[in-house]
Amino acid sequence: MRSLILTLTIILLIGGFPGFGLSKEANPENIWPQAPTIHIQVEAKTWKTRGRLYWDVEGSMIKKLAATGFKVIRNQESPHQLTLKVLYKEERGEQYDINSFGTVILGTFLLENPPSGESWELNISESSINSISGTPPYLDALDKFQTNPYYFFVGEILRGNVEKGLDPRGGLIYALELVLSKGNADGWRSGTIGRDAGSHLHTMDSDRVFYKNRAIRRAIDDCVEASDRRIVPVLSQLLAHPDSAVRIRTIEAMGSFGVEESRSRLLQMAQSDPDTQVRETAKTVEQRIGSVTQSQRPKP
Repeated sequence: MRSLILTLTIILLIGGFPGFGLSKEANPENIWPQAPTIHIQVEAKTWKTRGRLYWDVEGSMIKKLAATGFKVIRNQESPHQLTLKVLYKEERGEQYDINSFGTVILGTFLLENPPSGESWELNISESSINSISGTPPYLDALDKFQTNPYYFFVGEILRGNVEKGLDPRGGLIYALELVLSKGNADGWRSGTIGRDAGSHLHTMDSDRVFYKNRAIRRAIDDCVEASDRRIVPVLSQLLAHPDSAVRIRTIEAMGSFGVEESRSRLLQMAQSDPDTQVRETAKTVEQRIGSVTQSQRPKP
């Protein structure tokens, strides 16, 4: 079933779907008071036969930046404030069968003329799990790349740097704040795309639908692994997320950070959350936080 969904996603990314194109002109003022102009230069390579890519990297990047309020300038000669270089590379991974190889996807994002004057670079790497009977390795690697929170939220992360001088992880946390403030997917169509975008306008919002909740969970994982407590205020809001898997990962993160202030909320969730696993996780984490807090209190 997962393989079927991944295959369908790739098909949609390649050919789009009639009637669901991204609007050429959209008003960004409801979210971004000003729209920075940006030109995207994409260099994409693959080890596959004939050097053919199976998804539209440039179209995906155009959509992501337009969705976060940038005015995308397609013609390099036209005036623009920013230039983003995207180096996308698909490398051959380890061999897992006769004439069958895994896939490694590498993405490098370079902002050439950042307003702060400091260099901004983002690097992403994802590798497939080689399997003869499971998901095809290429689709597995592409699925991971698109759910990588630093790619999924690349537009928000870049915007966080341009406007607030945030580092990539700070930009990722900023992206989660924006997700919570907007509330629904319709709010993302906020930027503009030059009228010369041509075939790139066919790209659907299907990746936003398929990957959003997984990208949020992976963003939480990234902050927990880095012990970055800047995410704690956002976690308190994510406890109310409609997706049960996001709530579970949020509760676990609260436990990882030992957020004492979350105990009353977790007790409430342990009693009233509609999802059984969420209730069990909330109960376990609340007890663990309480136990750690009790052990840290000075003995009389």
